Amino acid sequence: MGDRVLHPAKPEWGTGVVISAAPARQDGRVCQRLQIRFDREGLKTISTACVDLRPVGAESSAIAELEPVTQEAAERSLGDLPDAATDPFAAPGARLKATLSQYRYGSSAGDLIAWATDRTGLADPLTLFSRHDLESAFERWKRTLDGHLKKLVRECKDMAPAELAPIVNGAPDAAREALKRVNRGR
Repeated sequence: MGDRVLHPAKPEWGTGVVISAAPARQDGRVCQRLQIRFDREGLKTISTACVDLRPVGAESSAIAELEPVTQEAAERSLGDLPDAATDPFAAPGARLKATLSQYRYGSSAGDLIAWATDRTGLADPLTLFSRHDLESAFERWKRTLDGHLKKLVRECKDMAPAELAPIVNGAPDAAREALKRVNRGR
């Protein structure tokens, strides 16, 4: 207990501290059920059978070797779309799925911090940016995302409905609304 960890699929949660650990069995596997208090998400119960947590600290060379993010690099990264959404060598359906997943961010304070954390890699983006800076950057990024989605929809026009439907149905509500806006604008 007291170990500091990161959830690899939820970096926006920040660093977590293990509060308690109990032996467990899940799907026939021996594991641990951990209670972890995350900086930006609060208390979570996580099974080690489902999540491969990453240690934080001196013993974790991958994290210890990270170079600090500069203000300039962080500002640039706030405007970037993820590579999975823009990779010209990826199939249009894969790029569409990655693009639609970006609509999971809203304009609430928590979503804004999660978005900035994902974009910059900073544990606390407010160390480099004011909330106003993040709000302005988020609005610019959303316009970039919408423009990218519009181009991508044109590329996906030849996709079979059976291939397209699961991508759209699995997208966040805001993504489906964006698709409606794009389709109305045609």
